[in-house]
Amino acid sequence: MNKMLAIPLALSMAFAKTASAADEIHWTVTEPNSVTINWHGSNAENSVVYGLPKSAVAKVNARHPVPMPYTSQGTFWEAKLTGLKANSTYTYQIGGNSAHTFKTP
Repeated sequence: MNKMLAIPLALSMAFAKTASAADEIHWTVTEPNSVTINWHGSNAENSVVYGLPKSAVAKVNARHPVPMPYTSQGTFWEAKLTGLKANSTYTYQIGGNSAHTFKTP
C-alpha cells in the first residue's frame, strides 16, 4: 500500500472509533413509574437526559450493568429513571446523540 494513502486511512479509522454514537439502545419498564435504559457507548456517553415535552429536563448518570453483557465487546451502560408520570411520553437523549422516546404504562 502507498504510504501516503496509509496515513489518512489510519487517521480516519481512529477517528471513526472515537466518534461512535451510542447503539444497542433499549429500554424496559421496570415499575409503573420507572424505566431502565441500557446501551453500548463510549465513556463520554455515560448519562441520560430526559423529560416530558415543555417541561424541565432531568439527568441521570449511568453505571455499568451487572451482569455485564457477554455477547458483545465494549462499554455498556445502564440508567434507571424513576418518579415518572404514568401514561406519558418522555423524550430522552444519550450523550450528544439524537433524541428518542418511550411511553410509561
